[in-house]
Amino acid sequence: MCRLFNDISNLHCHQIVCDVMRNAIRLTAYLCILLLSFSFESCRRELEPPEVENEILTPILHTKLNLANIIPDSLRAEKSDGSISLVYRNVIHEAKLNAFNELNTREFVQSAKLQKLKLSDRSVSNTITLGQITKGGPYEGLIILAHNSGNPFQIPEIANQSFGPEVLDGSSYFDEMTLDSGFMDITIENGFPTSISDINFEIRNQGAGNVVVDTTFDYVGPGETETRSVNIAGKSVEAFLEAFVTNFNVDQSAGPVVIDTSDALIVTVVTRDLKVFSAKAIFPAQDIIAVNDVNAMEGVGTTRITRAIAKSGFVNVEVESTIEDTLYFEYFIPDGTLNGESFVVEETINPAPSGGSIFKKFKFDVSGYEFGMTGFPVKDSVNIFYSELVGRIDSTGRKVNITLNDSIRVFVNLSGFVPEYIEGYAGDTTIDIGPEVIPLELFKKINGGSIEFSEVKMALSVVNGNNVPFDVDISTLRASNTRSGESVEIDLSSLPNPISVLGASDLETPWEKTWEIDSKTSLNAAIGILPNQFEAALSVKTNPLQDLNDLTQFAVDSNQLVAYADIEIPLDFIAKELILQDTVEFSGKNIRYPEEIGSGVMYLIANNSLPLEASVRIEFISGNSRVQTLRFDRRISASGTGKDVESVLALTFNKTTFDNILSADHAVMIAEVSTEGAEAVKIYSDMGIDLKLSSRFNYTYGKK
Repeated sequence: MCRLFNDISNLHCHQIVCDVMRNAIRLTAYLCILLLSFSFESCRRELEPPEVENEILTPILHTKLNLANIIPDSLRAEKSDGSISLVYRNVIHEAKLNAFNELNTREFVQSAKLQKLKLSDRSVSNTITLGQITKGGPYEGLIILAHNSGNPFQIPEIANQSFGPEVLDGSSYFDEMTLDSGFMDITIENGFPTSISDINFEIRNQGAGNVVVDTTFDYVGPGETETRSVNIAGKSVEAFLEAFVTNFNVDQSAGPVVIDTSDALIVTVVTRDLKVFSAKAIFPAQDIIAVNDVNAMEGVGTTRITRAIAKSGFVNVEVESTIEDTLYFEYFIPDGTLNGESFVVEETINPAPSGGSIFKKFKFDVSGYEFGMTGFPVKDSVNIFYSELVGRIDSTGRKVNITLNDSIRVFVNLSGFVPEYIEGYAGDTTIDIGPEVIPLELFKKINGGSIEFSEVKMALSVVNGNNVPFDVDISTLRASNTRSGESVEIDLSSLPNPISVLGASDLETPWEKTWEIDSKTSLNAAIGILPNQFEAALSVKTNPLQDLNDLTQFAVDSNQLVAYADIEIPLDFIAKELILQDTVEFSGKNIRYPEEIGSGVMYLIANNSLPLEASVRIEFISGNSRVQTLRFDRRISASGTGKDVESVLALTFNKTTFDNILSADHAVMIAEVSTEGAEAVKIYSDMGIDLKLSSRFNYTYGKK
């Protein structure tokens, strides 16, 4: 890491002494000249000050280059003798299960007219007494006398009697209705002490006058009750009905009987099981639509999911209704739970306008819900999304128009469903990949040159975090350097073909195995070109045995199948023109009076313990533009013992160069290194190059 340093760099002693003496001589001479100049007449033109007067040594940059600048700690392994090996793991491929792709269900549309629309059962009763029947007739006096005296009396036959109309008022709960089905039960309870016969009974609409019910009772004995049920399907019924007994006979009693003029016939009319085709009525609470949907997931291929947890997804419901009453809507997924609670949504749809319809959309987030996908309540399937939909109306106490022509249309689907966890069979697919390019950052700070390594080791490691087996076949693995245009294919003949990958025992314990690549020649050549990428072509087969009945697999989307190239490079090598670089921040704010600097000398002091020579240049950058380059002609000397070897490199500059440097905001330190001989050198962990850049500035006299 580079930084401005506060201590002045120590140059060689004889150089500093000479500089001080030279400065003193120059300063004395100039003072003499200055004193003489004061004796000139004031009219004479004043002399221009000299260009260079003061020389000051100022620190500029400091950096220490060692393996930390070239190789991160995580990639270095120190051997027992202190030498360094480069250990690097690079991902070749990461495979995601198809089961974690987006899955959806078909949109099911339930379009239904009302199959049933019930009205409550209703009952109305009317009575007629024996006194009312005989009133005004030839037997009125005898009946009254017998009633008053209490003496038994034989009732004579009283034929061809009638009564009515009796008004049946249903206006409190409907105005009119057309019946799809239903019954009227007419019950006659005979309270007379004699029988009645040949009873004709009618019910008519009061307004239209048409007959709704027409039925006959042949005989009802004394104290007996008879009922006739009349099917009134298809009948139109008004709120006000009129009931008539158009004919009946009071039969002669079987001998004298005790007479009570309050004895009565009771006629009861019950409307029951009414299912209307249309009505303006007060409807009781009832379910008017109920759907149980078994919906198969789409896009699953050979995947057979028995259980899944949603990472994301929505249940989309659209409802269109022509019902002129509030519709209460419930959507329920009994086998979809979150924190032990089933997924259920209750919503309300307002009444439709008269003759029109109302439309409403619902969107429900199911993220985090766990879904059983084997069907419900019988769990014998896979990939099944089961749900229930119920639409109902409540009794509001007001009359509304509803007909069986009214309809409700329901659209339901599951969209954007991406599981984060699955159980079942993860599918059997074969995916061919590549050749795909995989970036390799191992040598990212080396911009050129070549290295001959003594030995390179590489292994292929595969990690499988899910309980799903794979076969992996790597057909090609090529190392490439896009800067130099070089590429080398790595010999993979020592690897099994295919590589069989087993499933993890649990989600916390991945299955992992490593295979050594036994090809020293191709590995040394591949790493020697300092590659910045791999090119890999491979195929990955999920569930190679294709056992569709294996529903014991499980997987989570955060766990994947990952193939790595594990590279180990001992750092003993022959280097030629290797280019290393590092970028540091730069600021000229600590340089005093920069506007008065006219020229100077840059000094690069290097203490090198690496067995590598190096030539150095420094590029000063402003934004994305290079504004100045400093090139030092001499090379930094290599160390032959592992101890620091000092090199001092000097470079003069002028005002234009210095002004360019001041405009920079960062600097790039570039070192081109080589080994001194033809034999491999070994790098140790404590080796490095300490670089200090300082400058002797020449200031113009007469200014600050």
